[in-house]
Amino acid sequence: MTFVSNPGFLAVAFMEGSAAFILLVLYWVLVPGIATRFFRYWLAGWTVYVALEGLRIYSLWLGGPYDPRFVPALSVLAAALFLVSVLECRGMSSSLKYVWPLGGIAASVLLALGSVTRTPHLQRDAESLFECLLYLSAGWLLWRSKVQYRGVGWKLLAGALVLRGLHGLDRADWAAHSLGLFRVSFQGLFGIMMGIAMAVLVLEAGRARTEDLNEKLRRLALITAEATQSFKVDDALEGVLRHLVESLAASHGLVLLLDDPGRPESVSVRATVGFSDRFRKQAARNSSSEPWVQEALRRDTPLTSHRDDADGAIPRWMETEKIATLVLIRILGKEGPLGLLGIGSSTPRAFESEEEHYLANVANLLGLTVQNVALFESAAASRRQWLDTFD
Repeated sequence: MTFVSNPGFLAVAFMEGSAAFILLVLYWVLVPGIATRFFRYWLAGWTVYVALEGLRIYSLWLGGPYDPRFVPALSVLAAALFLVSVLECRGMSSSLKYVWPLGGIAASVLLALGSVTRTPHLQRDAESLFECLLYLSAGWLLWRSKVQYRGVGWKLLAGALVLRGLHGLDRADWAAHSLGLFRVSFQGLFGIMMGIAMAVLVLEAGRARTEDLNEKLRRLALITAEATQSFKVDDALEGVLRHLVESLAASHGLVLLLDDPGRPESVSVRATVGFSDRFRKQAARNSSSEPWVQEALRRDTPLTSHRDDADGAIPRWMETEKIATLVLIRILGKEGPLGLLGIGSSTPRAFESEEEHYLANVANLLGLTVQNVALFESAAASRRQWLDTFD
């Protein structure tokens, strides 16, 4: 755009840039508590957005155009990063491998329009249209995923993205429009609305994580109580596993214990949730020499396996039991590993670090439970043997 510098456009650019900078500071404050990748992509895009607003203010202050050199390209880059953030937020990270090549092709086409055809206005119009398509795509994708989120943050963000994309479709004509300043003001308003909506979405996500943590603590209390209510190992493990699967919103769960911790030759299935009876019969005992068993027993951190992994170090029964993602963590005792705790999901899923720490705590609790209940069983058996001897 080639608006001549005037106080109106300078005031609009200054207010939009100031609001964007304040939101950027807020984002940096929120970064330590938000470890998700989608927010980092958004933060990168918003940093570019603030930078281009600074360039606009500088250009207008010197009497230059509203869109100086590099600003249209930075606008497209910011919109592309916002789209990548939405894809990551929706769990469509696998689609990113197609986004970057398409972005490179689009950038090449835009450069060709400006250099080969020697018509800069055609390049600017194409960049503006491409930017609007990116905003519309991001808003549409986010709106379609409304069932995945709670609160109003995703609604505000999706609506702001769509409105910004729709409003800018005729941006090439704003220079000759009598209400050009009004249109520029609304475009800035939709931009700041996007930033506020993302802040609301992040704060709502933080509140949701706090609620989930409180629910997990409640479940952990139930698991602890369940572990002390039975004097049989299998019954105690079944109760603990049932609460664990429910608290993680998983579909499968199992506990495998070494037949002899001193000589770990095989692991036996002692408790399951969500598995078929055929699995209990066919996979009741697994050799400890299998790669996935050795890897899980050796690791200090959880071992995550996916059904589509091609390395062969995954349980064969993941396919038959329709488990897309499986997390295995070893159960430690006083003198070494006692077995494995596994949690599976029938849909592809990435377990967060907080959930893995929660699994580690439950695995430690299971180790204590197995040893304590085994001690009670041994004491009860000795008592019965003593009574039978003297009776």
